[in-house]
Amino acid sequence: MTAAPDVPPHAAVQRLLRLVWDAKREGQFITMGHLADQAVALAAPLGDLPLLVKTRFWLADAWRLQTRYREALPIYIWMIGLATDPQAGRPLTDRVSQWYLARGFMDFVSAGRTLPELSTAALLAVIADGLAWMEQIGHPEWTAGLRMWRGELFKWQERLVVARQELETALALLRRHPELPGPTLADCQLCLAELLSQHAVGAYAAAAALAEEVLADPASSTGGRLRAYAVLADACVDLGDLDRAEQASQDLRALGQRMEGPRMQPTVYATVGRVARARGRADEARAAAVTQWRWARRIDTPGALYGTLRNAMLVRLLQARLAAGLPATETDRPAGLPATANRAAAGRYLASAGRFLARARPLAARLDQSAGAATYGKGLAHGAREVARLEALLAAPQAP
Repeated sequence: MTAAPDVPPHAAVQRLLRLVWDAKREGQFITMGHLADQAVALAAPLGDLPLLVKTRFWLADAWRLQTRYREALPIYIWMIGLATDPQAGRPLTDRVSQWYLARGFMDFVSAGRTLPELSTAALLAVIADGLAWMEQIGHPEWTAGLRMWRGELFKWQERLVVARQELETALALLRRHPELPGPTLADCQLCLAELLSQHAVGAYAAAAALAEEVLADPASSTGGRLRAYAVLADACVDLGDLDRAEQASQDLRALGQRMEGPRMQPTVYATVGRVARARGRADEARAAAVTQWRWARRIDTPGALYGTLRNAMLVRLLQARLAAGLPATETDRPAGLPATANRAAAGRYLASAGRFLARARPLAARLDQSAGAATYGKGLAHGAREVARLEALLAAPQAP
């Protein structure tokens, strides 16, 4: 789209920005980026710093949603610089401009958390700077988004009690002020739901209720609904309600087909694969893992690749259990294998699981070093124990 000769440039930019927002809401992130790029090109020569901040923010947002995180970060750094430099930011004291500058702090953390070269400590320092700036400009109520991200960082460090406190505080603020800059009410509900779904917390019913609340809200975006279906399916697997989990995963897959770009696709297929594994459907779980890997390779961040390799390991463990004549899920700890066990096939699957485990470990170490915790390494520990246990069963002599 280009501006018609008789349309004033400012009006043309505003029209493009309305289209940018529509595209974002529908999950059309590539289209969103094209439109935002045109808006920046029109705004750049106008000498209007507030308008340039607005258009460049939406371009960075489109890049972030397309997983082009390293391209988005310089814009957020520029915005943070404007916020913290009184001279450079002099034209940006109106509420709308400050709203966008606040988003610069928040979205720097959102994008930066995917890059292991940015440590959790560095991201927490940016959050502290943002909180201080919001107090300085007289908008302490705007802190909900930064508190949500602080809760997420604490969660990755396995500081679950303080993480839950931060997320619940952020959610309370957003329930009172849903128009605050930064993450939406649905974003915060789902961050809290994901924490509640962790096995160390085990509040699966509460997590499912939060996801259902997002799905029932007509204001929820396509991306928010997709994430809610993923949370719901995971919680239902842990609750043992596999029929409900199956329906949520089917809705998730259908909705994922409407999304442009790779950002949410690994989540779609990780969830579809988890439901398939819970039901013992090895072929379906394997197909989901293959598709997840293809999307993760496009994103090419350590987190996306780690998650896919871990799921591939779990698929191979399922195949090994089935080949060995064991139940699909660990309902018991047999002392030996049944006479019907296909030991050769089970051994091949276990060897493959071990290879996936070995490929995931360096990524886990890199992510844990960035987080300052052992979260990702622990995420592999259960699978490693299961590989060792099955290897021991295969090595044991077959009963006569």
